Amino acid sequence: PTGAVLVTHRDQSADVVEARRLLPLARVPEGDTVTGVWGSTGGRGLVAVAESAGPALYLASGGTLGERHALPSDRVAVAPWGDVVAVLTDTAVTVFDPLRADRAPSLLLRGAPLAIAFSASGHRPFVSKARTDIEAFASFDLARVGTIAVCAPGPALWSDTHGAAV
Repeated sequence: PTGAVLVTHRDQSADVVEARRLLPLARVPEGDTVTGVWGSTGGRGLVAVAESAGPALYLASGGTLGERHALPSDRVAVAPWGDVVAVLTDTAVTVFDPLRADRAPSLLLRGAPLAIAFSASGHRPFVSKARTDIEAFASFDLARVGTIAVCAPGPALWSDTHGAAV
């Protein structure tokens, strides 16, 4: 969220670049693979890891992995400030706050989901479908807030400062 560059190395460690220096963010155990790194609040980062037990998300800082959150899938989207995480499965979307993961509401989806991304504000996860539409949800209660018709299925979604795109 601060604009700092996050780096993943071949040894599966992750660093943050600040003032032209590499500062340790996380060291992942040998045999595990980093699949994503995002900035979060308070100088921390979120690190998605493919482990033998399945995908997991960690809140990391200072070179160490913090609390482990088992994920139902490796299709993860993180809001711009790293304060909301959405996980997409073949049938549902689950949203949670990585600092308070005890409450993680899920919502069954209509149609086969392909990809997920957050709006620029982080208030809306968007899910593209195998049919030609994108559904928008409220982050806090997963209420459906709208459907956007598109001309073809969106196999990928990404977000930037202007919003989500297919």
